[in-house]
Amino acid sequence: MRNTINRISQRTSDLDGGLFAVNEWWLINKTDNGADISVYAMTTGNEGQVQTWLEHAIEGGYGADSSVGLGWMEIIDITETSLPSIGERAMALAAFIPETKDSISDLCADTRTKFGKLGAEMAQHTNPFKKPLVMYRAGATFSAAKNRPTCIGSIKKGIHADASIRHLAMAPLMYFSEEEKKCEYLSNQA
Repeated sequence: MRNTINRISQRTSDLDGGLFAVNEWWLINKTDNGADISVYAMTTGNEGQVQTWLEHAIEGGYGADSSVGLGWMEIIDITETSLPSIGERAMALAAFIPETKDSISDLCADTRTKFGKLGAEMAQHTNPFKKPLVMYRAGATFSAAKNRPTCIGSIKKGIHADASIRHLAMAPLMYFSEEEKKCEYLSNQA
């Protein structure tokens, strides 16, 4: 069971406590030793710095349910890799909000509203909820810019009563080319 907390009053509902049931789903069987999940990070930092940053990010669990013991992870390996950089189109690998200077044309994307929340330490001393942001979803594609940036997006200010809090609305980019192929099934139906 979970309960709903009103973002404005910081309270649960007086009528029913805001209780609701949730279905949990697992990436693995509860008897397995774990699941391998890949996490990609873009940085100018070295492997040791990345290890330290990731350990700090996941030390209390990760995600909305970390406060109830879920989202526990262990770092197994860090490998440097390069994303594809050739092609006429770019694909965002995370949700993002373009910067005014970002040149985007021929955009194919869905949007989502992100209801952000502060992490463990910050949430103890202030309202944990950020203002909602409308973001392009991961997987958005668009015509590649001539300068071939490695990422797109912005750092958003004004998303919380504490003016020092920001939201990183940036995504790494990979490049690809599209080919138009005739669908054999449809051509046989004509």
